[in-house]
Amino acid sequence: MKVDEGAGRASTRQRQTKVRALDDHARQELKRKRLDALEQDNWHEDALEPDDDDYEPNESDDGELFLGEQKKGRKKSAGKGAKKKTRGGDQFREETGRTKSFDDIVDDEQYHKFPSWVPTYLSAAVKPSTRPPRKFCYLTGLAGKYKCPVTGDYLGSLEAYETHKETRLKGMV
Repeated sequence: MKVDEGAGRASTRQRQTKVRALDDHARQELKRKRLDALEQDNWHEDALEPDDDDYEPNESDDGELFLGEQKKGRKKSAGKGAKKKTRGGDQFREETGRTKSFDDIVDDEQYHKFPSWVPTYLSAAVKPSTRPPRKFCYLTGLAGKYKCPVTGDYLGSLEAYETHKETRLKGMV
């Protein structure tokens, strides 16, 4: 029996040779979702507890003990009226210790109680620029020389485009 090599079963699934490009509405929706995700992100470095007396920023960690006199100019006060140094940023924390989001901070300012002639964050506006918008690479921050055909993002170099393909275009292409 002779077997025809070309008569075998072929895969009905074929790779798309054409890359699917997003329309302007879908691009704007993706951009809006990314900005919302950034605004909802409350990442912050963990600060030391205010009552943590173990950490001294000027203390040297050489492992050497100093048994002589104390450094001049540094006095520790143990009095009742002594203030404890704190790190800034407590005004952006809730009672639960969670960092407030930008929307929460804007809501807390109660701009609706201000007179209409007082400029606030919500009412401040400027006229549109006469120059065209500048386009920057979101990975490197450099001028966007290249444009992704799928998402429309501007990229600064071909290496940035390769990274873009590996991350944002992973599920699209």
